[in-house]
Amino acid sequence: MRAIRLRPLALALLLGLPIAGQSQVFVRANAPDGGNGSSWVSAYNRLDVALASQPGAEIWVAQGRYVPGLNPDLNLTESERRRMTSFLIPPGTRVYGGFSGTETSREQRQVQAYPTVLSGDMQADDSNLDARGVTPTPDDIHGDNARHVVRFDAKLWNAGEGADIGPDTVLDGFVITAGFANQTLYEAGGGGAVCIAGYDLSHRCSPMLRQLEFVGNLAGDGTGTGGGGALAVYSDGAPAAPTLSKVVFRNNRSTSDGGAVKVGSLWAVPRPAFTDVEFRDNAAVTGGAMALMDFFDVSIDRARFIDNRARRNVPEDGIFNVNGGALYINGGFFYPDAFARLRASNTIFVANQAENLGGAVMNVSNGAATRVELVNSSFSGNRARLGGVLFVPDVDGPVTQFLNSILWGNEATEPPGDFGAYAQGAGDNIYGDASAATSRVEIGHSLLQHGLSAPGIVYAYGNDTFPLDRLLDLGGLLSQNPGFTTANLHLHRQSPAIDAGQDAYNLTALDRDYNVRIAGARIDMGAYEFIDNGCHGRTDGVFCDGFEQD
Repeated sequence: MRAIRLRPLALALLLGLPIAGQSQVFVRANAPDGGNGSSWVSAYNRLDVALASQPGAEIWVAQGRYVPGLNPDLNLTESERRRMTSFLIPPGTRVYGGFSGTETSREQRQVQAYPTVLSGDMQADDSNLDARGVTPTPDDIHGDNARHVVRFDAKLWNAGEGADIGPDTVLDGFVITAGFANQTLYEAGGGGAVCIAGYDLSHRCSPMLRQLEFVGNLAGDGTGTGGGGALAVYSDGAPAAPTLSKVVFRNNRSTSDGGAVKVGSLWAVPRPAFTDVEFRDNAAVTGGAMALMDFFDVSIDRARFIDNRARRNVPEDGIFNVNGGALYINGGFFYPDAFARLRASNTIFVANQAENLGGAVMNVSNGAATRVELVNSSFSGNRARLGGVLFVPDVDGPVTQFLNSILWGNEATEPPGDFGAYAQGAGDNIYGDASAATSRVEIGHSLLQHGLSAPGIVYAYGNDTFPLDRLLDLGGLLSQNPGFTTANLHLHRQSPAIDAGQDAYNLTALDRDYNVRIAGARIDMGAYEFIDNGCHGRTDGVFCDGFEQD
């Protein structure tokens, strides 16, 4: 596999040559040729030129559609030059979109009003582009699209010796679309963006990613290689720990793992943090929204997982590996001391679906004590053949916790009669596979439809009782209707989930709506703290101010 080659100015940076820089650089898609980036009037008209010419600067990018430059290696074919390219973000560079092209301060920009699009559509032949120039779905990708639209790669700098990409490296205010990663190893994941840490402990990949929208990106070659349609995060000797806030992942796909995001490592533990994020309408074979593999320590707070799918690439494929409608977790890689943990708080899981196992979550393991902690989260409308919310596998190691959470209105689709005359269902909330393995579920201060009984929780089709060491009741469980008032699972003023949680399980100050946690006598169950403004009793989701909560 040939390495990505850079433009001459970027190559000079790799070699450690001095490059004149300025503190602020301007880019405008409709600027005339010849600009030096010193003002909006003299702006660069290509972002890739600005990045290579002014590493370490703060770059302002006006609304418009931008594609990377061709790979400069003339030994490549024209197709390879289009495919083997990206917007390569230098360490310490801050890149901001959402400008109209007249602003004098960063605070004046309006990201939604002035969409700034980074596209991998190198030949401008993708179909059904929206008004912003965004490729709406992976099915609309055609031709030689860039393998990664954006690349953060600690290994490429200082003549290949590597450099630290820390939180002073910022990408903020962009739509990232039309990337297609389908080669091998790092080149098979992260169609929208890839974050690769180096071998040296000081060479992190830990940028700040804010106010981004990943739409219509694709990863994987259809054979199980790669993953993370929108974003792939890889650690080697150093950790990869990007911080993402106010990011939307929509209509991305992987033909293997992680429709939107894949995180993985065999060495240093990657520690990405996701706050105020949304995963909607993403798809993969495993992990419709996100796949976490091998070693990881991932945090998610104030998120929405809606309408994500674990589905086959083609109908004739088998469904054995089609698991985890929203999340697929597989930690360990045969190392019993491996560290693998996910903590999701103040998060909703709505209408996610797996064709096989785990409508919302599939937590397996290669022998490690993989922990998934689901705290103050709400699950409704999730579906799978077995385990509408969670499937408990026949393996040693994984532990899944539901704490201060609500599971209501989920469905396992396999008819009980298919299992035999005495079967009691397929686990609308949780299905446990019959085994002598050590995987277990711990549930505390949560509300579950049907409680710990079938058809909500089922072990071995209900022909056996869930072993006590595999299903732990931590106390405080309820089974009454929670009284959701909106599709986003807010609580009715009469809900039994109000003041019914355990304060000790909470580690956050705010709920999913930015309301203070523990507004009453005790913390509420679910993703939202009930705030009595006199309107929550309305069942149409419209509040007193006349606005509808989304």
